Amino acid sequence: METYAAAVQYDWTGLVSDVGQLAIEADDGESALTAQFGPARAMAREMASYFPDLARSMSGRAGRLAYIGTIEVAQPLRRQGRGTALVVRALDEMRDLGIRSVYLHARPEGPDFAEALVRFYERLGFETDDPDPALGDAVYRLDL
Repeated sequence: METYAAAVQYDWTGLVSDVGQLAIEADDGESALTAQFGPARAMAREMASYFPDLARSMSGRAGRLAYIGTIEVAQPLRRQGRGTALVVRALDEMRDLGIRSVYLHARPEGPDFAEALVRFYERLGFETDDPDPALGDAVYRLDL
């Protein structure tokens, strides 16, 4: 059974206060997750130039938010529960950090993968307002 280490790092540059990064990695290095977190207004500002849909969804929210930027599992190790384990570990860490809502984009790599990706996020409790998320780039949110 894989174990997953977590690392939290804050941005101490003074550019954006209280914004940090969370990294979760399997002990074999074959799967990892990265996320950013911080106050809602700072996170919406940070996302605005890259992901306007996400920034709109974040704006007006209260509390601390997180954005899962990447979930990577080596191809031969997929469909073995590693992605789920990464997200579950990350959500536990986020709860401990006082995160109220977690966001992500779903970017499928093809039509077959798209439906599996939508089911994966929905099984974990994420929701989207996108009427057809399998078409790609849907914004998902999970309130903790």
